[in-house]
Amino acid sequence: MISLIIAFFAVSPILLLYTSGYRYDFNSKKIKETGSISIDIEPKDANIYINDILVKQSMPVRLNNRAPGTYKIRIEKEGFKTWEQNVAVESSQTVYIKQNSLLKDRLPEYIEVPSSTPLFLFGSQDQEETFALFKNENGYEFASLKNNDGKGLETIEVYEKEPNISLSSFHKTALIETKEEETKKLELLSLKNATKKTVHTTSIEAPLESQWSKRDGEIYLRQSSIIRKKDIYGLDKVLGNAEARLWYVEYPETIWILKDKVIELLNLSNISYAVPADTAEIIDINQYRIITRGSSGFSVINRMAEEPETTRQIPAEHIYFNATHNEWWVWSDFEFWKITEKGKTELISRYAKKIAHIKPLNAEGLSLLVDESGLNAQNPGYAPTQQLYSSEEVTEVEVSSRDQIIYFIGKLGTKQGLFRLEY
Repeated sequence: MISLIIAFFAVSPILLLYTSGYRYDFNSKKIKETGSISIDIEPKDANIYINDILVKQSMPVRLNNRAPGTYKIRIEKEGFKTWEQNVAVESSQTVYIKQNSLLKDRLPEYIEVPSSTPLFLFGSQDQEETFALFKNENGYEFASLKNNDGKGLETIEVYEKEPNISLSSFHKTALIETKEEETKKLELLSLKNATKKTVHTTSIEAPLESQWSKRDGEIYLRQSSIIRKKDIYGLDKVLGNAEARLWYVEYPETIWILKDKVIELLNLSNISYAVPADTAEIIDINQYRIITRGSSGFSVINRMAEEPETTRQIPAEHIYFNATHNEWWVWSDFEFWKITEKGKTELISRYAKKIAHIKPLNAEGLSLLVDESGLNAQNPGYAPTQQLYSSEEVTEVEVSSRDQIIYFIGKLGTKQGLFRLEY
């Protein structure tokens, strides 16, 4: 009887601690509060394994009272790529599996466009639609790949000579430039409604520069030092005269110029910001920061009055505007950075293989990384990289996140041309 009483008083505190969410950590030789694992992923009927043991719960899954330590999590379903990762559960913390869905296990489909060669791909800023420029026996065709099932394309415009096409980083608008013998034609076109467009014709001898506005259907043009604002509805407004080498219009009509290693307001030099001597382009200006590009990479200049003026350098060559999160993505051969709306810079990840392209795959942080190994999906700092497909060559790539399709121009086996890959 005495031994039972002693056992009761010895075991009771342990049981009490156990039921209260505490465990003994044999590594640290301390009692620690347990943690939790939360999993919510599509498809909802995927199988979840924790340390190779099937979890018999339906999603969303929350596993409480997990002793601190490392757990191997595997999520799988037929027709999808298996997601597997070791996650560390900390005391009093919850680990969230944020991958919003499993990736489809698919092969690329070749899109055959008779008598046509795909040259370039263009993605709309909302990632709802992808466009392509084709060369054929009649000239050049600018077409939409929206809802493309391999049976045909939706032609937007046809040109005799190769056009120079750029799409707005901020809205669904395209600028299409074509040249004749003595003239240059600029066509500002709504990609939501191709009937909404305006045409600007000018002499081919006068250099013409452009900058996208942050208003839908609007662009800024400079020719012979005159800066004007035009839109798809016929607006043509002169904003000012700037003879400086570089210029930028902060939305809606504030003109900045580069003068003697300084960016200053046009006709108001008492407001200015020092920039690197090698500045070759002004990328973006808002109330918080200025982004420029030079031979050594990108510079972010702080504009906040309550903070000291600082300039942060990012040694990178490529830039992309992620409209979903309102931030700029920049990358070099082996590093991936982001610049937020307020000017914060962050190194997202480093890679062993040379980066060719980076594009968002969804709004939850999953992105497409194209390198020498092919097409890869990754969520930097959180999930392991998963290979979508090993390709020999990818020269152009765009993503339709709405339809969950990757379009790319490249080579697979004996076929070379335009492909689509569901993910």
